[in-house]
Amino acid sequence: MVATYVRLRASARDAVPDEDRDEFDALFPEKVEAGSVPTFFDVLREQERATFYAVRSLLETLAGWLEGYVQEARMEMEAAEYAKARVKEERGIGFKSAKS
Repeated sequence: MVATYVRLRASARDAVPDEDRDEFDALFPEKVEAGSVPTFFDVLREQERATFYAVRSLLETLAGWLEGYVQEARMEMEAAEYAKARVKEERGIGFKSAKS
């Protein structure tokens, strides 16, 4: 789980624009304090269990943050396309279908 978080965080950080990296770094630390990473068959010690839940929480938060980031980018693209279509319509630019 820890290794997955570290890999996903690095990939996500590379995709985040420079102006948003301070926020990203503040929310998602580069390293997570962890003991050994347990397998499903191990009996988890208290510290390992706490690390597991901390990392799981960070992964869930990372997923939510990225989803919001993507939704905001999508909204900006849709708003730009909508504005472009409105301007074209108002100015009579483009093809118009013939009405019967």
